[in-house]
Amino acid sequence: MRLILLAFTGVSAGVLVSGGLFALLTKVGLISRMIACTKTADKVKTYERLIIIGGTLGNIVSIFYTHVYGGIVILILYGFMSGAFTGGLALALAESVSAIPVFMRKLKLDTGVKWIVLAFAIGKCLGSFLWFLN
Repeated sequence: MRLILLAFTGVSAGVLVSGGLFALLTKVGLISRMIACTKTADKVKTYERLIIIGGTLGNIVSIFYTHVYGGIVILILYGFMSGAFTGGLALALAESVSAIPVFMRKLKLDTGVKWIVLAFAIGKCLGSFLWFLN
């Protein structure tokens, strides 16, 4: 009985977290923005299916600690895809709250914004490396 309750709690928590993530992606407008930028509005059903498959597989891999064997090529591909997703989400969030223009006005910056964004990206990468190497 205890194992069933634990499994139910885990599945419920996973559904809530993934639902929250997909709601955030939808609210921020990341998916619709990418569809608009790529001019592929006729493939909305494909996007929906891929998002559902990706979320489901991501949950399975993170919950059951499954191993995906494919060598360095799969690892590099996964790294690029994860980076693109994280970057797209960060840009969509920054765009929706207008974080960069507010930051620029507060610091009275006229030039060098690309260097600030690059510094953010490098800091994020270094922080991730340090986190995962511990």
